[in-house]
Amino acid sequence: MTEKIKKKSNLIIAISDAHFGHESCLYETYWHTIEKLCDEIETLENRYEWNKVFLCVVGDVVSGTQIYRNQYLESHVQKNEDVISFGSYLLHRTIKMIEETVGNPIQVFIVVGTHEGLMRAIPHNFAIGIARRLSAYNYSVRYASKYFILNLASGFDLEKFQILFYHGYGGADYSSASPSLIRELTTVHSQLSTQRGLIIQRFCVGHSHWLEIGRAVLGIRYDCLGGFMRWDKKISNRESGVLYYTYTEDGDFDVKGVSGLKFQIEESAQQGLHSLNMRYVAQQLQDAYEFEIECGILHSEQEDEK
Repeated sequence: MTEKIKKKSNLIIAISDAHFGHESCLYETYWHTIEKLCDEIETLENRYEWNKVFLCVVGDVVSGTQIYRNQYLESHVQKNEDVISFGSYLLHRTIKMIEETVGNPIQVFIVVGTHEGLMRAIPHNFAIGIARRLSAYNYSVRYASKYFILNLASGFDLEKFQILFYHGYGGADYSSASPSLIRELTTVHSQLSTQRGLIIQRFCVGHSHWLEIGRAVLGIRYDCLGGFMRWDKKISNRESGVLYYTYTEDGDFDVKGVSGLKFQIEESAQQGLHSLNMRYVAQQLQDAYEFEIECGILHSEQEDEK
């Protein structure tokens, strides 16, 4: 029996809006979704040999920057180095799970979100802090700023297939992207094409916490990432989840969503979610500090006493 030849393929994983540290963060939903993602990647390995693997974190890893009134009252983590340690440690756990699944180190890109400094001038950009901390953990990480363009055909002798990752902004009750965001995406698409000769085949955005694939509007096509936070202020059917793209050596493109809706419904209905999250944050922060001591980033109290 002849062994089936696998195609080489690039794998691009995109996540956003984890909001680690917020009192209404859906941690169980997040980890179940990442486990489901890894299971799907293992299944894909029956057909594909990974050429390059990228993880794009499309903003709002943490609820850092004050965006709305009294937001600070809804955070279980102080808006200082604790936010960076907490968010970086949970991303470390995420990256480790993906790397163990694909069997190789991956390249990570961090795009800034609204709750990390996108929409206002602040002295501390939490996305930069998280990117630097992950680099100190010895991961291959790049801070990708506001817009990040990735060629999915990287490493293949093919024409470029480019996706622009952008966190996004604005609110819309009946669409995964606000009218103001759609206007910005169409403007960026036109300017890159006419002024720099860059053709963007697709956009990937976050912010609205609304998992959706392949929405076409005004000559562009975008995918939207799901978030991981319970909407306490209104009823919403917005679906948690992540996306992944594959692009093969033959130029075959595909995009899939990994939904966390089943877990999202169950966890959102839990009584005392805020109290459960408070205990979870305390334990994970302790684990983060111990990990950073092992990495030589922090010093233990015993070392400080010497």
